Amino acid sequence: MNLKLKYKIGQIVYLKTDPDQFGRLVVGYNLRYGHNLVVLAFAEDETAHYEFEVSEQRNILSTFDLN
Repeated sequence: MNLKLKYKIGQIVYLKTDPDQFGRLVVGYNLRYGHNLVVLAFAEDETAHYEFEVSEQRNILSTFDLN
């Protein structure tokens, strides 16, 4: 079985929906039949996300309060 994982363990990534755009550390993968979840660490919390929710690039526009 060959897996093509988009992110490497130890890589800093960003959640596309995070308004603060805090960097998160890739600490693992949760492998499931049909899809893979990226496990991210931020401080003492770990969360799992689909690869499409994660980006290598920080979206600084989402950090501005335009109201």
